[in-house]
Parts: sequence; C-alpha cells; structure tokens
Amino acid sequence: MILGIIPARGGSKRLPGKNLRELGGKPLIAWTIEAAQASTILDRFVVVTESVEIGDVAENCGAEVIERPPHLATDESSVYDTIFHVLDEIPAKWVVLLQPTSPFRTGEDINSAFAACRNHMAPACVSCEYQEPVPNGAVYIAYVSWLREHGNFDGPRTVVYGMPSYRSVDINTQADLDRAKALLEQSTRCILPSTWTPPVSHAINSEPGRDPSPRSCLHRDTRLHSKPVRRPPWPNS
Repeated sequence: MILGIIPARGGSKRLPGKNLRELGGKPLIAWTIEAAQASTILDRFVVVTESVEIGDVAENCGAEVIERPPHLATDESSVYDTIFHVLDEIPAKWVVLLQPTSPFRTGEDINSAFAACRNHMAPACVSCEYQEPVPNGAVYIAYVSWLREHGNFDGPRTVVYGMPSYRSVDINTQADLDRAKALLEQSTRCILPSTWTPPVSHAINSEPGRDPSPRSCLHRDTRLHSKPVRRPPWPNS
C-alpha cells in the first residue's frame, strides 16, 4: 500500500493558525488534501493532527483524520516520529509525506515523484525547485522499510523530482502567505495546465553504497539532517 501522510500541527509559532489560514477562498490545508485526492497513486491518505479544529476542517474536506499525540506536536518533536507513529497504526509499503505548507503542489506532482522512484529503482524521492536545487517541502516519498532503516528521506540513492518555482511556494511566514496570494491574483499558472509535462527527475547518486555528492541538493538544506533528534526538519508542520 502507498500511504499519504499530511501532518498538521495547530501550534505554529511563526504564522499562528497557519494550516487554517485562508488562501484562494479555502483553508491552507484544503489545498494539500485536494492534491492527495487528485493523485492516482495513493491508496490511502490521512491527516494527522492534535487540533480538533484542523481535524474538523480536514474531515469536511473529505480526509481521514488520525489523532496526533500531544508529545508529537511540540516544537521539539520530529515529524519522523509522527510518520512512524502513523505507520505503526497503518502498515504500508511506501509512504508519501505531504506538508500542508505547499499548497500549489498537485496530484500530478505526487504521481510523477513516485514515478521517479520507480524509473530509477530508488528507495526515496524528494521534490526540489529546479531553478534552485533545494528541497521545496512539497513531496517526500520513501520505501517504508528503507526509511525505518535510515531514519531520513535523505540517502545515497534518493532521487530528485523537479518542480517550477510557482508550485514550490512553501508557506511558513506571513510574507510567504502574501506571496502565495499574490501568485493567485496575478496568474493561474499555479494550477497545473492540462498540457504541462512534468520535468524529468534525476538521480542524485544511483550507486548503492556510495556517499551522496556534496553538491547534492539534499545536502544544501539544513532541514534534512540524518537521524534528527532535537528538532524536526519542518518545525511547523
């Protein structure tokens, strides 16, 4: 089974109430739920939250909700702990992490990122903005047994799925939200055109056993350290 996980904390510090902020006439989290619903590769997806309000909104959007234990929703908790908590309850072969802070990622992006894993026979894939090779937070995919072994989406055989900048918006501050609203007002490019073809993904390092290249986009993002313990790679998810 391919399981999608949407982690949504209610206690965002930099942008309070972030996951329920209005964007384009709907709550921020609704964009990610709709992308998950549009994906054809997910067998099941869940929203994981400690917030009753977020849970109610998610259910109204048609999502399945799982309670996130309070100790997994603090500023110090790791999103990996939340992922493994869900996987302990719902066994799966593949897991797809979808952060609600990436509203313009589409169902087709999810499909194409998973296709990158299959095409390269890779155990993991991370989406990046292809104009600037840094993970954009939109899609993280991994083979579950591999993720449990490595404890991280970053690895020597992780591949990259490229996305354009206007679909790579990551909302963590008021400025990010203002930018997203401006994009919606200025253009409909944020919605995937039916004629658009996803860019070809590439492998960072397809040879088992080799260390990732220091030029790898994954190693230029401080949010993706191996075995995160003290703070999660995405503090406000």
